[in-house]
Amino acid sequence: MNEDTLKGQWTQLEGRIREQWGSLTDDDLDQIHGRVEQLVGRVQERYGFAHDEAKRQVDAWMRDVRIDARASRRGETDAGLSMIRKLDTGKYRLYSRRPDRKTGRRRNLGTFKTRSAAEEHERAVQFFKRHG
Repeated sequence: MNEDTLKGQWTQLEGRIREQWGSLTDDDLDQIHGRVEQLVGRVQERYGFAHDEAKRQVDAWMRDVRIDARASRRGETDAGLSMIRKLDTGKYRLYSRRPDRKTGRRRNLGTFKTRSAAEEHERAVQFFKRHG
């Protein structure tokens, strides 16, 4: 998701921003009004994060919103999402689709050099889950 998309969908995304960062006030959201750097600055200010950490959290949130939007267009639920994340090292990590019942966390299914390798492995996992 880029800044233009964020500005265009700002009113729809305000609720999701409140869910993610509850300490942001209505005045903060009015001043941010779809500007990514303003959002990073407010998250940094309200939560006491370093700028890099606040930027990382906002980027991760924007990626998740983009993934959710794609999934809703395809009619998928949260449990049906492919969970591939890019690591700081440049590699890609594949997580299980459903969180573990006991821990509430997704299992690590492997780390791959390329996103395409992670997607291929994810397809193979799904194939063997369905076909034994």
